[in-house]
Amino acid sequence: MPKRKPDQVIVHRLELQDKEREALELFVASTSVKNVGIGVGAVALPLGIAVTAFGAVIAAWVAKEGIEELLTKWEGFQKEAQSRFDTQKKQAYIDSGSDQTYEEWSATGAPARATWWRRQFYKISFGVIGDPE
Repeated sequence: MPKRKPDQVIVHRLELQDKEREALELFVASTSVKNVGIGVGAVALPLGIAVTAFGAVIAAWVAKEGIEELLTKWEGFQKEAQSRFDTQKKQAYIDSGSDQTYEEWSATGAPARATWWRRQFYKISFGVIGDPE
């Protein structure tokens, strides 16, 4: 059923006193500031993410350089320790006065001797005295 046209117009009027008008103006201003802040935040968020990502890439690059240097030093340290270990082992072979070749002497060693060599290598490598276990 269609609606009929209104035959009269009723006007409502709100009147505010000075204090109420000031409070309403303060509310409108604070709402405007909030809306501007939300807009700025929406624009600044991707920018903040981009800056953070860039900082992370720079930090990773710097860390990579430091890690590579550390690994290079560690490899040199391991080579030096292995060389000292081999020298001591060969000296022990010479001191033993064995009639076997060095390879035979190394290969036919008892498990106790192998454990001793492992412990010696551990001491040389890490500069500690004692069993690695």
